[in-house]
Amino acid sequence: MSSDRHQTGSDPAVGMLCALDTHVLVTGGALDNELHAHWSASVLVAAGAPFVFGSEAGGQDDCSGVVVRPGTRQCMRTRDNRVLVVHLDPDAPEYAAVGGWIEREPWQPLPAQVRKQILASLGPSAVLRDAAHAREVLQAVLGVLGRDEAPVLRRDSRVMRVCEQIAADPVVAPDPKTLAMSVDLSVSRLQHLFRDQLGITLTDYARWQRIKRAGLSLQHGHSLTEAAHFGGFADSAHFSRTFRAMFGLPPSALVRGSSAVQVLFAPLKDNAA
Repeated sequence: MSSDRHQTGSDPAVGMLCALDTHVLVTGGALDNELHAHWSASVLVAAGAPFVFGSEAGGQDDCSGVVVRPGTRQCMRTRDNRVLVVHLDPDAPEYAAVGGWIEREPWQPLPAQVRKQILASLGPSAVLRDAAHAREVLQAVLGVLGRDEAPVLRRDSRVMRVCEQIAADPVVAPDPKTLAMSVDLSVSRLQHLFRDQLGITLTDYARWQRIKRAGLSLQHGHSLTEAAHFGGFADSAHFSRTFRAMFGLPPSALVRGSSAVQVLFAPLKDNAA
């Protein structure tokens, strides 16, 4: 039996935020967030009016489809609620097939054919219906981004070993000296290599792992305060400030949402018998 869980709503046309393990999909909600950066790749697709997209490079442009490299400072303002936002977790195994293409530039416009295929999986309503539909859309996104000329993502094995050490205990602040010694690098070389490969610092990566840990706690029905402590934050205010800095939105959206958005947590794979 599937373990899908969501807030119910009487209107089948309302928007939805769906977390499939550590990937997140959002549809049906108007967005206007602040300049922010996070360790997930962003795939932004307009099903209706083009949205306004801004990045750390400066300026804002009207876009119908964009893919954004992890660690890139970005902001988005929609003109209607017909938009799909997909956050792909670079630490997830399925990301390797698409990361080589996504990470060529800080951000890139989506080719028209790619956008068309993604929207075909989403359907005419441009809103996720349930977990099964969200899985279909996510697989479509991964499929079209990973086709043909997409290079396989390759990262330095020493960086990946450091990432594994940080992720194993994200509540503890990373010690650059200890981490560098564990992979036979100097501290400065590790920090440079880490930033060059991932686009973020050791501290930012640890902070992202703590955010994910707290987010998983929310998925299990815990309060913001409980989730904050589980993620190693001093309190819910500290968690909220860090979350907003990374996503431009408060974490309360994951537990309360709004009258127009349902929140659904489900496993990446359908476990139904």
